[in-house]
Amino acid sequence: MKKLLCLLLIAVCSIFTSRASTGYDTLTICQGQSILVNGVVIDQAGQYNITFQPGDSLVIYTVNVSTPFVSLGEDLIVCERTLTPIIPKGSDGYYTWSNGSVANSIFAGVSGIYSVTVTDAFGCTADDSVSITIMQNPNPVIEGIVQPICYGSSDVVLTGLPAGGEMYGDLLNGNLFLASQAPVGFYNIYYSYTDSFGCSATVNAYIQVANCNQIETNLQTLPIIVTTESILLPGEAAFTIYQIDGRIAETGITKDAIIQLINLQPGMYIVELYLKNKQTRHTITIRK
Repeated sequence: MKKLLCLLLIAVCSIFTSRASTGYDTLTICQGQSILVNGVVIDQAGQYNITFQPGDSLVIYTVNVSTPFVSLGEDLIVCERTLTPIIPKGSDGYYTWSNGSVANSIFAGVSGIYSVTVTDAFGCTADDSVSITIMQNPNPVIEGIVQPICYGSSDVVLTGLPAGGEMYGDLLNGNLFLASQAPVGFYNIYYSYTDSFGCSATVNAYIQVANCNQIETNLQTLPIIVTTESILLPGEAAFTIYQIDGRIAETGITKDAIIQLINLQPGMYIVELYLKNKQTRHTITIRK
């Protein structure tokens, strides 16, 4: 009788049979998390057959576990004025950085701990951090330079500090300036130094070889104009700026008749100029 009824009423046959219906579903959970489905705790990937009442309907769940991954690599020590990108490696997703950025990568501008969290399409997260230390570049100097060196003088030993760098430039033999072979003129000397962190810097100085019998030394021969930012000269000149205690604050050769003062602190300075066999000395005061 039941079979006949099913043949006549196919549309509602399931109502009169005891056979359970079967459904399928796919779930994704995050690593380390769990969900509760009809009293069953699901915390691992796999297939789960769960029966629901009433009707003994069966749902077969395929469960996946999402495990996003992100790595910022090893801690870094970098040199100042170095553009340092932090590029994460790992899963696709939405990135949130400790500095508030939501870009896929950032640049480290200061020393510190940088961290990132990646969120995947299922809302699962992973995070990592990296320490960035920005080291100050060395400040090399060249010692032993006197201005001017008289034409025909003995060779001059120069010293680059900190020790261990490389000195190069005009008429140099190692760190020996060959003054005995130098015609009258200006000579550029360079000293490059790299510290134990790989940070490097180069200092440039000059040496003037002059016919000392023709040099005129006085206090105010050359007209100069001093502003808070520069010294304007009547032409190209070599110069040395001394602090009041005798230490060199700046030295160089100006090719545009302007000596920039923006790097000097307020105070009194002595400026020595060498222009066309004339040496002049000026006292200036910087007020800002």
